[in-house]
Amino acid sequence: SYSPAKPSLKSLTRVQSLAHHLYYRLGRLITRTDDTDPYLPQPTFIDSVNHFTEESPHKQTFSDSNSSVHKLNLRFNGKTCVKAFLQRLEELCLSRGISEHKIYYSAAALFTEEALCWYRTIKAKANDWSELKNLLHDKYLPADFVHRLLQEIRSRTQGSEESIVNYLGIMQNYFSRLLQSLWHKGKLNIVLFNIRPFYTTQLALTPIESWSELKCKCRLLECAREHSRNFGKPPKSTSSALAPDLSYKCHKPLTKVTAGLKADNCKVASDFCVRCRVEGHSLRSYRAPFTLICYKRSPLEIVPSARHHRADFQD
Repeated sequence: SYSPAKPSLKSLTRVQSLAHHLYYRLGRLITRTDDTDPYLPQPTFIDSVNHFTEESPHKQTFSDSNSSVHKLNLRFNGKTCVKAFLQRLEELCLSRGISEHKIYYSAAALFTEEALCWYRTIKAKANDWSELKNLLHDKYLPADFVHRLLQEIRSRTQGSEESIVNYLGIMQNYFSRLLQSLWHKGKLNIVLFNIRPFYTTQLALTPIESWSELKCKCRLLECAREHSRNFGKPPKSTSSALAPDLSYKCHKPLTKVTAGLKADNCKVASDFCVRCRVEGHSLRSYRAPFTLICYKRSPLEIVPSARHHRADFQD
């Protein structure tokens, strides 16, 4: 039996142009009546031709190069966190349109080293991707995983250079890795206990009911802290100011000297001996025997008596 070949787009476009040409040429020969308009296109024939020449609507498809599991560049060797591996794998597969059925049949491309050895031994026990995930949890999660992870969550405090937005995002990822989710109020209590004291001291009397409310209020506190750090003194009044009478004027307070302070200063000045060059007594109250200094022998030689000084002076 003969089956005609499917016409190409080029040939259909040519047929359409020819049909339009013939229709309008024949329309000139037809006498116009009140019921019909010869210059209107025939809807049945023209529409049928246009139907073949129109392109089909674009549908979102995923190319084989992007939907291949081995193109994800993600491998599990059995030594890293299996929860982090599965979370990242599901994110990439969702973004590239890879189904769980395809993940299951391409699972060999996801494992390396000892994890690949383990997969070869259990692949017959898993019938789909969900069963394979359960086997991964049983193998690579510790027996006390929930208890240890809760301890790690409770001890994870906010770093000194860590913003509140990043910290809240990290804590939400922590809670998502639990096998059984905590109740909402319990999560908030853990986070409120572990954020920086800068926030807790100012949120102690404020009830927090949701994550968004906590993030919003902490962001306001961060903005206030940055504003206080960048706060500057008012500018000095200059000759080019448009409103010099409204400029800030700093008035330094004058220090008042009391009478008692003056008396103490005088007393301290009078208790200095200009001969001994020490404090504690004055020259008038000096009671020690005077010693003469002979500058002829040596500038620092002390003469015990004035008689020796006069004898040397006569020489």
